[in-house]
Amino acid sequence: MHENDSDLVSAGKTPTRDKSTLSGKIMSLMPSQDYAAFEITRRLKDGDVLHLAGGIQVVHTPGHTDGHISLLHLDSGTLITGDSIFNMTSRMTWALSGFCVNYKQSQETAKRFVDLDFRQVAFTHGPEIEENAKARIKNFLSKKGIN
Repeated sequence: MHENDSDLVSAGKTPTRDKSTLSGKIMSLMPSQDYAAFEITRRLKDGDVLHLAGGIQVVHTPGHTDGHISLLHLDSGTLITGDSIFNMTSRMTWALSGFCVNYKQSQETAKRFVDLDFRQVAFTHGPEIEENAKARIKNFLSKKGIN
């Protein structure tokens, strides 16, 4: 887990919501969804490489949470966006603002993807893109005014 989220998990606490958006304000009114705390065995940092499955590089993309990460599988050139970008119904979109600690930051940090070397992209929400993945990510970001 990224070091910026490890204290929350160790305490069994959920992150705060971004109250600058209407859905964030609504979500912040809901009761806390605390859970049983658990031990973090490794605190990750941006650029760390996990030596498994051909190498997985940590890409810190905060906004969904302070420690949100995306992952780059080095061996296959697959970018896993996590909750940075969704591909719902095969249409790229942002994570839901009500589930972000900083919605604008989530959008801004997605521009890190254009500097990465990847051939396909996988999403935690929606189908993967196997062809022209980097160009399609760049196009999405450009249309959203993220350059």
